[in-house]
Amino acid sequence: ANLVGRVTIPPDVFQDDGFNGDLPLDMRDPDVRAFLRLRIKPEGKDYPPEPFPVFGLTVRREPGTRFGVDIDTRDGKNLYVIGIKRGIFTQYNWNARAEKQL
Repeated sequence: ANLVGRVTIPPDVFQDDGFNGDLPLDMRDPDVRAFLRLRIKPEGKDYPPEPFPVFGLTVRREPGTRFGVDIDTRDGKNLYVIGIKRGIFTQYNWNARAEKQL
């Protein structure tokens, strides 16, 4: 198998309460961004809760550019992102931490 990326997590991050989240991979290809979702359960304890997936953001779009999102508004209260296409949010995701990506 060929190594395409790696991640290191220091023990002080997970040894007391565990860990549940995404870690950025150091990739061999600088044009690729990837993350590893990892759960670590300390002995005698439960897994930590899932990361909270709700957040707010503001983006600016130039006239003529696309947002690049498929959305679902069926509940009348929330806007759910159900797909990403080429557009301003692709650019946003490239620069955002894993837990803040759409």
